[in-house]
Order: sequence, then C-alpha cells, then structure tokens
Amino acid sequence: DLERDSSRLFDFGSHQVTLKLELDSRISTTVLDSKGRHLRSFPKTAKDADPVLYKEFQATKKLLTETIAYQVRRLEQSMIDGRTWLGRDFIEIFQTPLFLLLFL
Repeated sequence: DLERDSSRLFDFGSHQVTLKLELDSRISTTVLDSKGRHLRSFPKTAKDADPVLYKEFQATKKLLTETIAYQVRRLEQSMIDGRTWLGRDFIEIFQTPLFLLLFL
C-alpha cells in the first residue's frame, strides 16, 4: 500500500529505499544509506541482507507500473464511452494516491 504522499518505504536496516509515484506517472526510486545520503543504485549489500524484502520491493514496483498503465487505459475508455459518476462515487473511486497524481 502507498502512503498518502504516493510513496512506500522499504527499510533494509543499513539502507532505506523509497518508491514514489511522481506527477507524470513515473515511479522514482530513492535509495538512502544509513547516514541519509542518496545513492545512485540499489546496493548489493541491501539486496543480500534481506532477499525477501528485495523481492517484495521489485514486485511492488512492477505492480505499480502495471496498475498505472491499466488504470489510465480504463479511465480513457470510460471518457470515450461518456461514462459519468455521481460526485460522491467519483470521490470514493478516485481519491487514492494513484488517481490523485494522475489528475493533478
């Protein structure tokens, strides 16, 4: 699950990795070392330290990418079909981190 700011933190102990959904629907990955410095790539030591969490990180990133593509296609088709929603239904459906970023 994503936080309200459209991100998810993976804590590998000595490294923290954040996946964040950006305004243009890209998924950015921020890797910080134990001192809070940005790293350019995912450190092998973090991958090796917790292989299960690393697989979860990879699966989450893949799922976000697939979900974004799918939901954009669904919304586009709904608009083409002239679909309408009641105000409260629209808010309930679309007031999620994913859709909030797609609409802003």
